[in-house]
Amino acid sequence: MVHYYPLAGRLLEVENRKLAVDCTGEGVTFIEADADVRMADLEADVPGLMPPFPWIEELCFEVDGSSAVLNCPLVIIQVTRLLCGGFAVWHSFNHTMCDAAGFIQFLNAVAELARVPERRRRARSSPTVAPAWSREVLDARSPPTPAFPHSEYDPVPRAQTPTEDDVVRRAFVFGLSDIAAIKEGLPPHLRDRATSFEVLAAVLWRARTASLRTLWSDEEARLVTVVSARRHSSALSLPAGYYGFACAYVTVVMAASTLLSCSLADVVEQVREAKASVTPEYMRSTADLLVLRGRPPLARANMFLLSDLRHVGFQRVDFGWGEPVYGG
Repeated sequence: MVHYYPLAGRLLEVENRKLAVDCTGEGVTFIEADADVRMADLEADVPGLMPPFPWIEELCFEVDGSSAVLNCPLVIIQVTRLLCGGFAVWHSFNHTMCDAAGFIQFLNAVAELARVPERRRRARSSPTVAPAWSREVLDARSPPTPAFPHSEYDPVPRAQTPTEDDVVRRAFVFGLSDIAAIKEGLPPHLRDRATSFEVLAAVLWRARTASLRTLWSDEEARLVTVVSARRHSSALSLPAGYYGFACAYVTVVMAASTLLSCSLADVVEQVREAKASVTPEYMRSTADLLVLRGRPPLARANMFLLSDLRHVGFQRVDFGWGEPVYGG
């Protein structure tokens, strides 16, 4: 943790609800466990090791208080040894500290050092990618001047939303053939340009909205997507090795009746436009708004939030036994 020392600290709240890291050196939570199963047993339960995993809760120990933001460990890692000699690594991290790309950089650093024989570890104690904290590069401007609408933070009337007990959780697997079939129904100009995420976001948002029986037809439905700004690293002055949060929330807002009656192509276009709006200026505008509004919460009423983790690299983290049979 010497190289990623902020992750060993704790978050605290300062003036205007701003979050700050107290570099206390208290460390991260590391959990060791043993399971009386083999990898073959897990694969027999879930052919192809594709979610949902019926035994996932057995590999994720719930640490009391770990879901809080303030004054709790920022990273939790659990390693569960299997009878066959394999192991499962589960991790949880505070998203105010890192985005997924930043946390993968940290995991790869841990994995890289783990691959070095213990007798040589002191001679090579630094990861290949030098970590850069540099959170100040995404600070708000002075004075703060938001230049874009940020409807994801709009105050909205309290809506009737399902309780945890009313929500049914399911995992759906969309293969390449499924996505290709959906794209076949799009106009030619979208069929080749729309990404799989954009198409699935539109399909899932409509399906989820249709399933909400508590949603009136004239109520607003909100799709919030998490968009990385790392492709603008140069314009944002993000240094190599930056592992902080470099994403923005963008929102598509439509009346529920409009969302359900318009064409899928219209919804896909809206998603594409929202993603494309994340520019360096948009990132600065978001930082300005958060300062002016005192870290407002996301507008959760009728909100459907999606992020895309397919290309982050969980499936390539190698602790010395090769790439994992599943990572995600």
